Amino acid sequence: MRQTVDLLAKEKVEMAYLGALTYLKARDRNPNIEPLVLPIEQTTGRPWYSGVIIANSKRGINSLQDLKGKRFAFVSPSSTSGFLMPMNAFIQQGIDPTRDFTRIRYSGSHDKAETDLETDVVDAIATEKAIFVQSQREGKLKSSQYKIIWESEPIPTTPIVINTKKFSPSVINQLKRALIDAPEGLVDVNGSNSHGYTLGKDADFEQIRQIYTRLKSVVVAAK
Repeated sequence: MRQTVDLLAKEKVEMAYLGALTYLKARDRNPNIEPLVLPIEQTTGRPWYSGVIIANSKRGINSLQDLKGKRFAFVSPSSTSGFLMPMNAFIQQGIDPTRDFTRIRYSGSHDKAETDLETDVVDAIATEKAIFVQSQREGKLKSSQYKIIWESEPIPTTPIVINTKKFSPSVINQLKRALIDAPEGLVDVNGSNSHGYTLGKDADFEQIRQIYTRLKSVVVAAK
């Protein structure tokens, strides 16, 4: 994602598909970057989703405070649900991962984080709720052993963003109309079936921006 942000900031690409946090990082570097549309999330039926922390219940973990002394996996420092939102929750509860966790791992993707949990590399992970629910439907991370111990506030879905300086207003409106009018069931840009799009705007990300601003200087090293 860092490469995508660099390409947008340096205006080597004009459109991209980004997570909420990476969108904010790109806009910080180039204010011409704006959301074009937001995809509709399948499980919520809205242009938002939630992040969760999943724990191995056999480790006696029932709350965030129970994570102290345990092994934990984030997804990536650039992940909204896999780092930013859980990190904000930890700070609110006085939890310092560097001090309080015996191991900190960055798995690199949500799928790999689930694998790290299932193979006992870590005791708990940060991920997206929809991904966890789908894994349980597929027989992975069974509810008898793995459970949600925390859920975030709604997070805007991953927007398709555009450099508004590179397109005329009429072309931007045509792009919006084409995406919003596209039939459901098409393959989305993330590889899943599309459930449609709705208009997006920078103000949709204000709550995430405030959290990002507070946590911008926070660095949690793997250990």
